[in-house]
Amino acid sequence: FNRSYSMRDQGIYTAENAHSSDGYVMPTDDQTQKQMLLCLFAAGKVFQPPPEEYGQKSERQTKEPPKGFDSIRGIVKRVGQDVDFALISYQDNQIYPFYRVTYE
Repeated sequence: FNRSYSMRDQGIYTAENAHSSDGYVMPTDDQTQKQMLLCLFAAGKVFQPPPEEYGQKSERQTKEPPKGFDSIRGIVKRVGQDVDFALISYQDNQIYPFYRVTYE
């Protein structure tokens, strides 16, 4: 995984819902369709910070999950009452690209 595109830290972000990833997808060569990866995620023991900590500077500089945890579940976007969550890994071997989905 190429972490140079990471928005926040060195984590690999995976969305719980496909609509959350739609703004970050790769276009096809002819620019007529979009592509995203459907991945298997071996999340292990997941840490979920308290809501009041989401978006704080310390969270954005995370380099690994807290001791005793394998991944992190966090809010990546709020729009009104809607909340988009992501599962975040800091180890390449936790995520396996399973399908490449092409859509319009």
